[in-house]
Amino acid sequence: MKLTVDLTQLWTNVERMGARKREVDLDSIWQDTDIDFDTQLSSSSIEITLDQISSTQGLLSVKGRQVILFISDHGFKIDDALKNSALGNKFHVFDCRTLKDMRARNRFERYHVTNNTSGEFDIFGTSKSGSPIKDKAKLNVCKNCISQLNYQNASKLTAPQRNVIVEKFNPLEFFSTYSSLFSFLPKAKPENAIYGYTEDWEKVSLHFRESADFTCQECKVCLVTARKLLHTHHVNGVKNDNSAKNLMVLCLDCHRKEPFHGHMTIKHKDMSTINMLRKEQGLLLERSWASASKYADPALQGILNLAKNRISVAPLVAHTLQSSGSGQDILFDAAWPEYGIGVHLGKKPESQNWQVFDHNEALLHFSE
Repeated sequence: MKLTVDLTQLWTNVERMGARKREVDLDSIWQDTDIDFDTQLSSSSIEITLDQISSTQGLLSVKGRQVILFISDHGFKIDDALKNSALGNKFHVFDCRTLKDMRARNRFERYHVTNNTSGEFDIFGTSKSGSPIKDKAKLNVCKNCISQLNYQNASKLTAPQRNVIVEKFNPLEFFSTYSSLFSFLPKAKPENAIYGYTEDWEKVSLHFRESADFTCQECKVCLVTARKLLHTHHVNGVKNDNSAKNLMVLCLDCHRKEPFHGHMTIKHKDMSTINMLRKEQGLLLERSWASASKYADPALQGILNLAKNRISVAPLVAHTLQSSGSGQDILFDAAWPEYGIGVHLGKKPESQNWQVFDHNEALLHFSE
């Protein structure tokens, strides 16, 4: 016998309570077997061999997670490393020439990976007096990594300027910048989750976004068809201050660019949705390097800075290459139709007539 269940009244009551339907992304659901792995990866580190490290469009990854690679063993230089981060082993974020050289020379160091963004690393060694030491220490990022990645335009800067990037390097901000390249994003820490908000925050946020017609007050994109990508931001950072002057409606892309929001990440498909809607709403009509830098995925910034020295015309953001046959259209994150060049940060599509680059390929192309 076929049963018919009517849940209309139930959903009516749910909506009266202020609750909202949420989309579930099946691709990002973590398996139970990964729970221990992710807990250890985010809280401390995992020992690993170089051949277990993957490269996700140039960035270091393990099981689809963005990671930092470092050597915990500091031997007899641990005293110096604890006093001065510049004297410790460098950590890696990119599959740079240093790592390639280590593989080529079969260097069997005891490597560790982590996605803990505190900036402190568990290291050990032997003190100058001969006693074993284990401690946490600040370490510096590898200069080859940031130069080959052209992070903050490092490849075009002087040595002293690159030193400033190294000194101010923020792992949290770095992970946020390149989050769209990865399948699995770090879980939000408790302090970045629901704590500090008022009990009626969901209702307050919804009401404020409704009053703004679900439009980002920074870039002006309307997200009425993609409401989960629109947030309500506390301007002064105080989460229980819900006064109108302290609230601002921002799309996820603009929200993560706010000061002290380096913990925010974004998936590639969500970034693509935001830029497609910006394009449809006429917000990407200006073709300039400034506009491209403002609206393109932040993961593209290093590529754009390199391309500016090679190509006079700025790229089109969210450019669609229509299929000439029965294939699917290609949405490029950035493209130069005049040259038949497109950059795609997701799964790399194929095109017979265009040069299609992923993130790392674009870096190599524009670095030549």
